[in-house]
Amino acid sequence: MDYSLAITYATTIIIFLYFIYMLFGNFGNKKGKTPPKVAGSWPIIGHLYLFSGSNLPHKTFGLMADKYGPIFTVKFGAHQVLVVSDRKIAQDYFTTNDKALASRPKALVVELLGYNYAVFGLCPYGPY
Repeated sequence: MDYSLAITYATTIIIFLYFIYMLFGNFGNKKGKTPPKVAGSWPIIGHLYLFSGSNLPHKTFGLMADKYGPIFTVKFGAHQVLVVSDRKIAQDYFTTNDKALASRPKALVVELLGYNYAVFGLCPYGPY
């Protein structure tokens, strides 16, 4: 009896079920733990099309804040952005998480072209 064919079928079924779980599974996100996401994101540009109309950006954010609450997330291109429109929440973020918000992400291109993160505009939080 040829077991290699049975092992191939079993492996294929397991991989297929794993991908179905990854697509539709609940990854432990508890309701209320993440801020609401603005619906209608396009695949490459995200929500940037919402800001191309005649409304000014701060008016568009104000309308979103009225609909989704004082804290929500939008996508600018491929990046997800947290928008906070309440003064007290913003003050809490900047007093408790000021080092994380003041820092910039490390990238290899900034390390190589920016003299090991010595460029002022691109350096992470630290002595510079």
